[in-house]
Amino acid sequence: MNTLSKAAIVAPAAVAAALSRLSPDYAATPLLDLPRLATRLGVAQVLAKDEGRRMLGSFKSLGGTYAGLRALARAARTDFAGLVASRPAGQPALVCASDGNHGLAVAAAARLAGAGARVYLHDGVPLARAQRIQAQGAEIVRVAGTYDDAVDAAAAAAPGLLHGCGGPRTTPSGSAGLAGAVAALAEPTGPGHDARILVLVTETDMAA
Repeated sequence: MNTLSKAAIVAPAAVAAALSRLSPDYAATPLLDLPRLATRLGVAQVLAKDEGRRMLGSFKSLGGTYAGLRALARAARTDFAGLVASRPAGQPALVCASDGNHGLAVAAAARLAGAGARVYLHDGVPLARAQRIQAQGAEIVRVAGTYDDAVDAAAAAAPGLLHGCGGPRTTPSGSAGLAGAVAALAEPTGPGHDARILVLVTETDMAA
């Protein structure tokens, strides 16, 4: 069985570039300058990258969608553009376990390519998240227990499926999407800014 987790490591910039060629919805998100916060912290500049403006509302729309499209393109022996243009019949389905956003991104990849998707969700995932994934055309499989139980169920899925059983931080292409979301922060932002500290804050961190 082919797996997304066996994909080669991908340069972060390649993820955003490949997706932006498919749709302007994957364009770079803005960096917001927060001068008052910088003054309060006693630093030269504070920048916040607003990933909530992405098409699916999360940086995970980069990693999960890229990983899914990459797997399907490799199976079809084509590139992203050829895959999305031809939407070949008889493609294998994508399958993953998720708490919500990663599954949404993988489902979006399947929709773009004309393939099927099956997303395993544990009992704790809210109905609203499941409905967003279903709206992308994916099949939802509920699993009793925890996220780890959902991962185990996805891993045991029938042969012939392309699957990435982790989230965006546990598959190489997904990790590249995460890195791509913050890569712009490492670009020069002006004279005298030779030292930078990059802090990734997710929705989980904000809730905490």
